[in-house]
Amino acid sequence: MSKSKLLIVFKDSLAGTPEKLRYRVYINSVQIGEGVVIQNRDIASYQITWHENRLVIDAGRAIVPKQPFDYVEVKVVAANGSEKVIGRHNHLRPTNTTVALVSPWVRVPLAGGGTFEGDFFEVEYNIRNQNKNLFAKVVIKDIPRKIVLTALKYRGSKKWEYDTEKTSTRRVKRTVWTNDSRAGLFMGKPTAKEIIVTEKFKYPNPSNKCSTFVYDVLQEVGINIPWLPHGWIPNDSPPLAREWGDDKLTFLNNDWLLLRNKPLPGDIGSFDVRRDYGRKWEDASGHVGFILTDGVCISAGHNKVEVNDAGFRMKNGTASRNDFDFKTFRRYKHKVIKR
Repeated sequence: MSKSKLLIVFKDSLAGTPEKLRYRVYINSVQIGEGVVIQNRDIASYQITWHENRLVIDAGRAIVPKQPFDYVEVKVVAANGSEKVIGRHNHLRPTNTTVALVSPWVRVPLAGGGTFEGDFFEVEYNIRNQNKNLFAKVVIKDIPRKIVLTALKYRGSKKWEYDTEKTSTRRVKRTVWTNDSRAGLFMGKPTAKEIIVTEKFKYPNPSNKCSTFVYDVLQEVGINIPWLPHGWIPNDSPPLAREWGDDKLTFLNNDWLLLRNKPLPGDIGSFDVRRDYGRKWEDASGHVGFILTDGVCISAGHNKVEVNDAGFRMKNGTASRNDFDFKTFRRYKHKVIKR
């Protein structure tokens, strides 16, 4: 007879705690425990006593018939009681074992409510012209999850409203020349030195700021987006809505896939009102926002940041005269954030 410890460690895809994740643990298809992951309690521990023909869990809480190859399964439990395997460890042996599970099924907190169902989260959003709210089920993980969570922090914010002045920043390398001998003056010649400077761009009041919202969220996430000259704006500034769908912009193509359909959470949807629809708006080049799921977007509207069906209303049959659908979607290519 020998004893060992089994540890199950739960992490979400950003190495955080997947709170409110309900789980069950099985050895050889026999349930040995269950629980709900909460903050600071993301490890489940079980003491196993090994006998010749059975495993005794936690001094008799469960008894498991021994098999030639013992195995552990961990399942996530949905609200209706259904289960889905999220991890399996084969060849369990009488030694201390740690099973680390990285679950992409994580709770997304949203203003306006929603319910966690184990492997999905219900997102509430508004349908224009029908005076009602609907719910969509979303699966989010890795960098797209970070993009979506950051954007959702600002749901209802007026920082990007039409009648507000907004400043965005970037950090860039600049070369300066100095005659200071302490900086390396040699033979009377000035020395070049690279420094990091913070530059600001102030968006005029009034102006549409959907593209500003997209840029600011990506900056907060840690994804750098170069600025572009726009002519009618005195200085370089972040990409406009129409430029997110421009397949000729190399700096976007290097880091962002350009897609025409089947958007996923964390993608960036956009349209160019002139190129895509032959129309001209005096105060905007189009619209751009973050996809929560196909049919649902979070973007900066005229008055506040909103979660609704913007960019999908023609498809949904809820479009008014100036509503147009996203024609292109951008998806970040890299598995880690490129610095």
